[in-house]
Order: sequence, then C-alpha cells, then structure tokens
Amino acid sequence: MAETINIAEAAAQISEEIFSVFKWERQELFDQNLGCQIQEHDKRTHPCDCVFYYIDPYLGKYVYLNTDLKSYAAGTINKNSVLIALKSLALATHCANISDEWKAKYVEPSDHFDHVIRGFLFVYNHDNSYTNDFHEQLDGINSASLKIAKDQQVHVFGPEQIKDCYAIACDFQILKGKNQIIDYGFWYPDMIQHKVKHGDTWEQPATIELLSSPLIIIKYKNLKDEESYVIYYKRNGDTIDEFVYLIDLLSHYQILSEALPVNLRFISSNISKNVKTNFKHGVNRYMQDWSLDEAREKQLNLIKAEIVTRQSAHYNIGDLGWRDKL
Repeated sequence: MAETINIAEAAAQISEEIFSVFKWERQELFDQNLGCQIQEHDKRTHPCDCVFYYIDPYLGKYVYLNTDLKSYAAGTINKNSVLIALKSLALATHCANISDEWKAKYVEPSDHFDHVIRGFLFVYNHDNSYTNDFHEQLDGINSASLKIAKDQQVHVFGPEQIKDCYAIACDFQILKGKNQIIDYGFWYPDMIQHKVKHGDTWEQPATIELLSSPLIIIKYKNLKDEESYVIYYKRNGDTIDEFVYLIDLLSHYQILSEALPVNLRFISSNISKNVKTNFKHGVNRYMQDWSLDEAREKQLNLIKAEIVTRQSAHYNIGDLGWRDKL
C-alpha cells in the first residue's frame, strides 16, 4: 500500500529504505542548521538534512556523508536547480570538516578508526516521470564554480541511479526471505593499489563507489550455513563480449574457484531481450578460448542467470508526516 507523505519527506523515506539494505547507518538527527565556520562563505548557518555513515573497507575509515535530500518533480530537475544544490552542499561540507559542532553531533567516538566527511546530493524524482539524462545535466556544470574545497569529495545520485538502488534493495530483500539468508556482506577484491583493510566479508557495507559501479557482488549464508553469491549486473547485456569479460573478471577474483552457487541478476531498466542468450554464448566462448577442463565447466555451470523484475517506489504525496516512525 502506498504511503501518504509530504513532498519534502519522500526523499528521506526512500533513502532509508535503500541504504539500510546496503548496510549504511544513519544518525538520528534530521534537518539541522549548523553554524558556518568560514567567513568567506558569507553564511550564518549551513543545512544538514541527515548523515549516513559506514566503514570503508579499503580506507579502513568511517565515511560520513553530509547529505542533502532533494525531492523534485520531473519538471524542476534541471541544470540550475542541481547547480544551486551542489554549491550549497559544497560549502556545507567544507564547514562540516572543520566544525566541532558538526562532529559532536554526527561523528561516532572511536579510538580505532579515523574518518572522512563528504557531501552527498540525493536527487529523487517523486512523480516518477523524469526521462532526461541526469548525467548530461551534471556534465553541463562547471565544477570550478562549485568551489569544492581541496581534498574533499561530493557525491551525487540522480533519479535513475536511485531507481537502480531501490530495485536492487527490494530484490535482495525478497531473496533474503526466499533463500533464508541469515547473514550477508558486500564483496571487495584486493586490488594492486587498494587492499581490504577492515572487516570480514559479512561486515562489509556497499560503499557509495560500489553503488556507482556496474557490478555489485554480495556473499551470503543461509540457515544451513551454506554460502553463495548474488551478483547484480547493471549493464544492458547487449553483447557476448561483455559476458566473456565478466566471466574472466570473476575468474581473476577467484570467485569461480570457490565452486559456490552464483546468482547473476540482470537489473538494468533497458535490459537486452537477448541478454540470457548473450550470456550463454559468452560462457561457451570463454570455454573455447581457454580450452578449459571439466572442473572449470562445472564451476561455470554454477552460475544461474536471471532477469530481475524491477520494483518502483510509489508514494501519495500529501500532508501526513511520518518522521516519528523512522
């Protein structure tokens, strides 16, 4: 049943529904105005809608996201509205990094972990009718005009990216019940320049960088303590070559050598009608190219490919507040 909430609350509602699945935490304080610390900003205060946080497995640090939640009708999502929001967020995040008040309200006391503070603009389309290319609008913004402070980052999620995250979150919640999943974590490879510094597989959140990537890998355990993988694939699956590359990547990551079931789930909103056929041909070509043995063939046969039925968020925009329910 659709919930009746006001426009300003829609982005907060869907962000919580999404990011709790991705193992982000959210501080309890909402809609705060914190004093400006930098005279050149010419501001008395900076707004902070909410703060999400997690421990980044590569950094080994808390990442705090100073978040601006926007809930726009399709017609109001344009270069100018995004530019105004980004300028405000850049200044607010600059101040957050040096503000004792901000840190006292939002930063977890820790003797073990350092932290970084970043900006996060979350642009949700509440009427679900936005069809433009949000990234084209971002590309039209001169980044120098945002005045992002040195060594600071501002992340942006637009309507389509939010839809993708929502679809993945909803689908995985269904899988948790269907497969009796009792524990799960987001999987990260050890890279040449980036090694996993913190936590085991079952603790890992989906970082904001992972959520922006075309591939999200989850490892889980069920009630019988059996382990499996779920892989969300965001590309459209138009070509055979992309699946040859995907299989080679999974082999390089040594996921295939674990000989565990892998559920490859196609999540794109523009999925190719030939995606399953292309995947099958990709597997066959990979086998032929590498003249693989029977053992590797068995590993590849453990990959089950499925197309996800995407869920969409629908809210009745009204006057009923729900903040106390969070």
